[in-house]
Amino acid sequence: MNATQSFRRLWIVACLATTLLGVAVAGPLIVRTLLVGGPTVGESAFLVCLFLPTPADWPLHMVVYVLAGLLLISVLSGIGSFLYQWYRTRRLMQTLLRFRVPVRDIIPTELIARLGLQGRVDVINMAPASLMPIALCYGWLRPRICLATSTLAGLNCLELEALLLHERYHLLHRDPLKTGLSRVLTGAFFYLPVVRALQQQYLIAKEIEADKYVLQNQRTQRPLLGALYKLLLQQSHADNQGNLAVAGATDSLKQRLDFLLSGRAPDGLRSPVLFASAAMIAALCTITAFVTWASVANALWEQAHLGMGGC
Repeated sequence: MNATQSFRRLWIVACLATTLLGVAVAGPLIVRTLLVGGPTVGESAFLVCLFLPTPADWPLHMVVYVLAGLLLISVLSGIGSFLYQWYRTRRLMQTLLRFRVPVRDIIPTELIARLGLQGRVDVINMAPASLMPIALCYGWLRPRICLATSTLAGLNCLELEALLLHERYHLLHRDPLKTGLSRVLTGAFFYLPVVRALQQQYLIAKEIEADKYVLQNQRTQRPLLGALYKLLLQQSHADNQGNLAVAGATDSLKQRLDFLLSGRAPDGLRSPVLFASAAMIAALCTITAFVTWASVANALWEQAHLGMGGC
């Protein structure tokens, strides 16, 4: 399982669904314009035929209207998902950063310098019982790392380095931006189960790849395992953070520990998800082909009977 591949497949499925819906919705207008011609000055039949069909071609128009409604809902759902997670993330970070403390008082300056994270780390000091363990990367354009003192308190030097290396991977790969975009696509294409499955696969894959990055740098898994175990103990006493545009949050600790201990990657996409999504894509392809064929037939009929009036 590869995070880049999962993210790429997510975009491919989204682009395919958007293209099919767009062609099906705009097809009748494009075909009519190409074969019959667009409206001329004083001609109202073009718009009448487009929006107020006669009984002869109303099924085609009804299908197009349904698809246009689905496309509109998809766009609005995607925008709503973006605004929701942007608001929640912004509100959370504004709250957390009010409790910011000097980094040099908590994390050794030489460690920050060695990892190239000068000016990119925020440390907050809040009551440990009020929040889950905070260790995340945030910020879409200029990502930063946010850590809580309660999270760092139980870590030794090597475990702290492992935690910083993990978040550094997310920072270098701009994972907060990718996470936000993946959730926007999930909200927009709610009718395709494979989109949500690919998004969940990406979220776990990026965490495992960040762990591999830590192992490549430290040459041992003991510090990372120790840090994950301590974070898991803290998480068991706190609530989940929810749908936030951050990377490196501790919502996949169990999967990461399972991978490190057994070497077993999480399961891929399940057959029911693939079957349902394939059926949905096939249905969209069939409807798009039907709409295109019917549009051509209607346009040819209208061209042959242009002098008779009507649609």
